[in-house]
Amino acid sequence: MSQLSMGQSSYSLQIPMGYLYFTLPLSGAITVVYSVLNIHKWLKF
Repeated sequence: MSQLSMGQSSYSLQIPMGYLYFTLPLSGAITVVYSVLNIHKWLKF
């Protein structure tokens, strides 16, 4: 599946679709990290 999406490229941006599909889990992981940091900071007080 990943090989298939990396072979396709977006029409307007001309970059592999795999990069575009990877942004969703990446942004989710960044959100989780910042949420954990904020909860840690909140519990410290």
